[in-house]
Amino acid sequence: MSRGQPIRIQTRKLLFGLKSKRYVCDGARITGVELQNRLDPRKTVVVHRSTKFAGKWQSSYLDHHGASSDTQRDSCSAALEDLPPHEWRLRRVSKRR
Repeated sequence: MSRGQPIRIQTRKLLFGLKSKRYVCDGARITGVELQNRLDPRKTVVVHRSTKFAGKWQSSYLDHHGASSDTQRDSCSAALEDLPPHEWRLRRVSKRR
């Protein structure tokens, strides 16, 4: 993965000519990722190192009422797999210097 792009979209070919897209990240350099829902801009997800479990990554879901839920995954890429690019737009990436 190049130095300037800690997150990229990976396209996979499926059966019958279908394609699947997903975000893939370089978790060693990333400290947080913010994504916004394409249909409802009031919905946001922040992917960050877990505050609940050591060594895990957490997706914190927020809406216009505040925090609504969270999920725990083993890696940054695994957390981003729940957030397909056609539904979630990448807003910000926070990375180590």
